[in-house]
Amino acid sequence: MPLVLLASLMACAPTVDGGQGITFASQLESPRLNNLTLDLRGDPDFRMSSLPDEQLHYYGQLWESIEDPHQRSYLARLAQSDDLYEYGRLVYTHAASLLLTFRQTGDLRLLDRIDEITEMMRAQLDDSWRDVVRGDTEAGEDGYLNWVFRYDTGEHTGRDLHEIDEMRTHAFIAEVAWAFRLNEDLESPNGVNYGERANFWTDYLRNHFEAKWRERNDVPWPNFPFIERPYVHPTIAITKYNYYLHRLTGENEYLFEAKRLSDLLFQQFQMLETEAGPAFVWQRNIPQLGGTAEYLQPTSYVTYVIADLLSLHLEGFYGWSDPRLPHALSNTVSQFIIDNGSRDFARDIGGGQRRAGIRASNPGDWRRLTQSGFGIRTYSFLTAWDLSGTLEQVSKEVWDSLSSEQNFPFIPAGLFFNEVAGDEIRAELLAIDRTLEGSGDAEDSEAQEENELPANANRTDRN
Repeated sequence: MPLVLLASLMACAPTVDGGQGITFASQLESPRLNNLTLDLRGDPDFRMSSLPDEQLHYYGQLWESIEDPHQRSYLARLAQSDDLYEYGRLVYTHAASLLLTFRQTGDLRLLDRIDEITEMMRAQLDDSWRDVVRGDTEAGEDGYLNWVFRYDTGEHTGRDLHEIDEMRTHAFIAEVAWAFRLNEDLESPNGVNYGERANFWTDYLRNHFEAKWRERNDVPWPNFPFIERPYVHPTIAITKYNYYLHRLTGENEYLFEAKRLSDLLFQQFQMLETEAGPAFVWQRNIPQLGGTAEYLQPTSYVTYVIADLLSLHLEGFYGWSDPRLPHALSNTVSQFIIDNGSRDFARDIGGGQRRAGIRASNPGDWRRLTQSGFGIRTYSFLTAWDLSGTLEQVSKEVWDSLSSEQNFPFIPAGLFFNEVAGDEIRAELLAIDRTLEGSGDAEDSEAQEENELPANANRTDRN
C-alpha cells in the first residue's frame, strides 16, 4: 500500500471499530522522511544557567524531583531491592526520563545519576536463587549472575525465570551501557569511569543474561530469538536490547534480529483516524508468536512501549525513525487514553471501546488509571509530537495536582523536551502532511494519465 494513499485511506478509516485499520508496516514503502535524531552523547560544556526561562522552568522541576530526599530514598530502595519486578517497571522508566532529557542537553550529571541507580543494582547481582517461597534454590546456581523476581508468592518468586521482566530490565541496561560507551572519553562530574561501566555491563549482558537464556532455551549464538514472549511490550523491549547490543558489539546478528522484530511489531500497529489525525492501536498479544490475549493493550503497559519507541526513534533506527510513529502514538494518548480530562484515564489504548476490529479490555480485569498513575508513566514524553495540545495541558494539570512526594521526573522530562524541540517537531509533521498531500495529487494525476492512454499504447510511451 503506497504511503501517498494514507490521507485518502485514513479519511475512510473508522474512529470506533468498523473493521480493520491500516498497519504501519504498509506505510514503510515510502522514501525515508526527515526525522529528529538525538544520540546519547554528553556535552561537557552544558550549563543549566544558559537555558531560556521556559526551558529552565521545566529543567528545574526535573532536578527538584531528582534531588528530592523522598524521591532519592524511594529510588534507592527500589534499586537495592534485587527485584526484577521493580527494575522492569519504575526503575526502568525513571531512567528513561533521565535518558530522554540527556539526549537533549548532554548534561553528564544525568548520566551520573543513572550510574548511581545502576551501581546499586549491580551490587545485588549474584549467582543464586534467593528467598524462594516454593521449592528449593539449588537450580539457581548456574554460573550466571542474576537478579530475582520478588513481587508475589508464586513460582517466580526468588528466581530469575520471569521472562517479561528479564527482557524489560535488560533492555534498559543495554541502553545505559551504550550511553556509558559513547561517553567513555569524557570526564564525569562525579568521577564515574564510564568506560569501566560500559565494559562491565556489556560483559554482563552477553555472558550472563543472554548466555543463561541461550543455554536454557538451547539457542546457541548466533541463532535468534534466545528469549521471547508473545506480547507487544516485551517484544519492543527485546528489539531495543538487540539494537543496543549491535551498537555495543558491532555484531550484525543483533541488527538483523532487531530489524526482524521491528517488522513484526509494525504489523501489529493498526492505524485509525481521529479528530487530531492518525492514531494507532494494537492488541496486547502478537498472534504470530502464539499470543492469545486478543484485546486492546491495557493502558498500564503503554508506558514501556512509549519509552522504547522513542529510544529507537531518536536513535534514527530503521522504520522507528519515521516521525509519524510518535505522532500517531501521541494521538492514541490524547484522543483515546485521555477521555476524562486530567481526572482519570482510560483502561486501554482504545478508550475502552472496540477499535480496528480489536475488542476492548475487560473492565473487570483492568482498571482506569488515576492521576498519580499518569504521573509515574511516560505519556508526557510524547508532548512534542502532539499537534492537539491536549497532552501538554493535561500533563501540566496532573503535575499541579500531585503532592511533592508524587512529583516524579516523567512529566517535567516530557514538558522540557517539548519546550526545546516541540516547535521544530510539529513544524516537521505539518510539512510532512503537505508533502504527502502533494504526492497524493501527483499519483492521482499519474493514474489518470495511464487511464487516458490508448488501449494499444505501451506504458513506456510516456517516457
